[in-house]
Amino acid sequence: MEEIKPFVAKIEKLTTFEITTALAFMAFAKRNVDVAVIEVGLGGRLDATNVVMPEISVITSLSYDHIAVLGDTLAKIAGEKAGIIKVGVPVVSSPQKEEALEVIMRVATERKCEFTLIGREFKVETIESSLDGQSLFVIGPSSRVNLRIPLLGLHQIENAATAYAALKTGGIHVTDEQIQKGFSEYNGLPVLR
Repeated sequence: MEEIKPFVAKIEKLTTFEITTALAFMAFAKRNVDVAVIEVGLGGRLDATNVVMPEISVITSLSYDHIAVLGDTLAKIAGEKAGIIKVGVPVVSSPQKEEALEVIMRVATERKCEFTLIGREFKVETIESSLDGQSLFVIGPSSRVNLRIPLLGLHQIENAATAYAALKTGGIHVTDEQIQKGFSEYNGLPVLR
């Protein structure tokens, strides 16, 4: 905080999220982080995290949230979320309602991005769900992997498949074995090593 304080003082009306984002970027730089997952705080287009030039952009399942800020239709919300899509950067999307999917695909096409949709290029099969976690198969264009996640809920199956597709299409050098180990140990908390 002390190191960033002089810079924060020069900019009026910074939000807590903007300051926290800057602190995270500084921590990543100091630790020479190879790969970081940067999640938007709200929306995407005007979010503090949108200064990043990503290896891959990921849009998870959209719903009616923050409608006072993002808009009152799925198309408007998708437009704000699609604001993270950069020219030529691959995009992976969780399954979307048609209204949202049309917007995301249009923006990806306009920005000349490879577009991957879970359920189309990467299929998902739930194997088992219990209070101890869930098992699933993710079948991609050139891969098939069995994953075990300790998180509950059908949305976590979709999120795991989306994350796997992002790793496989984003040019991140990680093996299926490493992905399986990471997914099986993930507890929902951020990791900074």
